[in-house]
Amino acid sequence: MAETMTYAPVTLTEKAAEIVKAVMAKKNKPNAVLRLFIAQGGCCGFQYGLGITERINEDDAVFESHGIKIVVDPISLPFVQGSVIDYEDDDLMGGGFRVDNPNAMMECECGHSFRAPARRLLLEAHDPRRRPRERAHRAVALANTR
Repeated sequence: MAETMTYAPVTLTEKAAEIVKAVMAKKNKPNAVLRLFIAQGGCCGFQYGLGITERINEDDAVFESHGIKIVVDPISLPFVQGSVIDYEDDDLMGGGFRVDNPNAMMECECGHSFRAPARRLLLEAHDPRRRPRERAHRAVALANTR
């Protein structure tokens, strides 16, 4: 039997949850979920994507925060685990969502793109099959790559 990886949850701030609920209500999709994903691009190598969907795939990780379900695909999950999605008001630019990602080595000022360590390092740092001390050493090695 394969062991399951344990990932830190992805959460929303209260303000972000309010905005997501308003978008879901406006789209008349009260049972929808918020999908967080990454894609190559942006000024740092990866960019975040957010979307409202009613589809949850079998292999998606599902988290809940402030009454909103957040789903993340298995490829994106190691890169965004532990992230906090916030909504910032900006009088000049109109505001928007921002992802505070503890796995990012570098982030763009806009909060929409980031550079991450190799996926292998992320997976190894959180692998439950490793002894706790070994995981701690991997986490330190990961932090030193930032």
